[in-house]
Amino acid sequence: MLCPFCVDKHLNTHNTKVLDSRSFWDPNRKRFYVERRRVCSHCENRFSTTEYSPVAKHLITTTGD
Repeated sequence: MLCPFCVDKHLNTHNTKVLDSRSFWDPNRKRFYVERRRVCSHCENRFSTTEYSPVAKHLITTTGD
């Protein structure tokens, strides 16, 4: 993950570390998302990211028993 604070200063090859991760259900979009708190290994600034899961379409089939 790229640090938004270091992005313009140099090549931004530094790693970020996840401090906290929480899952939520979004009823408006009808899918789950994850909010993560991260810290940059170089500048030590903290920032949040939101990651949405792909929309899964379910197909239900029945057999003719």
